[in-house]
Amino acid sequence: MDRVEYLQKALDINEVQAELISELIADVPDHMLKKFLVFRMNYIQPKMSKELITKNALFDFRRLMIEERLRRGEKVFKSIEEVRQFLLSYYRGKDIVSGPANYYEFVVIGMDADGNLVNKFAQNEYGSFLKLNSEESAVVLQWLFENQHRIGSIDYEAVANRPARIEVKELEESHNEEIVDDRMKKMLRVKKVS
Repeated sequence: MDRVEYLQKALDINEVQAELISELIADVPDHMLKKFLVFRMNYIQPKMSKELITKNALFDFRRLMIEERLRRGEKVFKSIEEVRQFLLSYYRGKDIVSGPANYYEFVVIGMDADGNLVNKFAQNEYGSFLKLNSEESAVVLQWLFENQHRIGSIDYEAVANRPARIEVKELEESHNEEIVDDRMKKMLRVKKVS
């Protein structure tokens, strides 16, 4: 039985629909086809076309397959830009990593709906998470490129046990009496000191 026939029988669709879906999921290898179809069942909604169900499931399935490769230690991305594009595609409005670069392990870096990296430990005066500036974002993206296996990895135990706040005095002491600038005071920056 070829791929189109398999899809036709598994999804109870006609040959034309099976050919369309086969093209849509062309990047899913034959040995993963059954796993994908089982995964796809989580996306079935009343009054939704089989093509749309498949498209929505494929989006998340691709992300999961990439993350699986990352957990195995594969270097999936060849540039920082590829990391950024992956995050923009799959991590808008989600947590990305805890403790990247020079941040404490309990600091979660996420992405807001606009595609900006945000520090989910620090908030501004309006209660919104603080956006990382371009320099901070570049450091985090570089770190994620070098530590691809950590994308999507959140240490929830460290996050649950984080301090409610870090006093500016503690920050000043942890920086060995270096001057703590206004931005650091305002953001209560929580970075590791090497």
